[in-house]
Amino acid sequence: MGLSSSRSASEKAPPHGNGSKRKYTLTAATEDEADSGLVDRATGCLLGLMVGDALGAAVEGWPPEEIIRYMQETKGTPMVTEYIDAIHMGTVVPKSYPEIGYRWATEVEDEAFVGTGPPLASSVDRLREFLRRGMVTDDSCQALAVAESIVECVGVDGAHVAQKCAENLTASDRGEPVRGFPPTAKRVMVAILKGEDYRKAARLPRRPPNTQSTTHLIQPPRPAPAPTFHSPAGLLPTAVRCVSLP
Repeated sequence: MGLSSSRSASEKAPPHGNGSKRKYTLTAATEDEADSGLVDRATGCLLGLMVGDALGAAVEGWPPEEIIRYMQETKGTPMVTEYIDAIHMGTVVPKSYPEIGYRWATEVEDEAFVGTGPPLASSVDRLREFLRRGMVTDDSCQALAVAESIVECVGVDGAHVAQKCAENLTASDRGEPVRGFPPTAKRVMVAILKGEDYRKAARLPRRPPNTQSTTHLIQPPRPAPAPTFHSPAGLLPTAVRCVSLP
């Protein structure tokens, strides 16, 4: 289950914040670490994030009282305890006039999203093809991108993390736009892919003119990989390999 990787002195290492380059070696978790259950705990940390993400995706952005009310009425429990067929946040938009219907939100400037959650009975047939169940969102994609960056750099490097996250926007196997990346994040990711310094890209206008506030910050990717990295050697590389999406 381990992951081993190394670079020779002649190979190009990832750039670090101070512009330096260094040789690094990643080693698999030792037998003692595996036997102690630490690898399982590190893997479980990332898998738990992904399971929670998939469970909550159906009600992302809902007020707590609305979640409780919906679950009580439909499942007889106040908690989300199973996957629900629903529209995920930021994934579907109405087609442009004169077309009728809906489409996946693949464009960077898409804004008028279909509301998150199970569709109303009156619209379920029109939205059926867009319903998702037990699927992770952009949050899991970005958390894994952070984890992979930490593994590759043997530490946290802002520019490298930003690049890995931005690459999710065009990665067909993980981060296609229909994962639900919000417009604000899409614009920053596009800027980074075009070579913009990530520190400047994060200050780009968040919304088109004459819309809501342009000063809110993009929420950072989920931080679960960070404490895992500071666990014994080999845990994060092994965990990333165990949970990486196909």
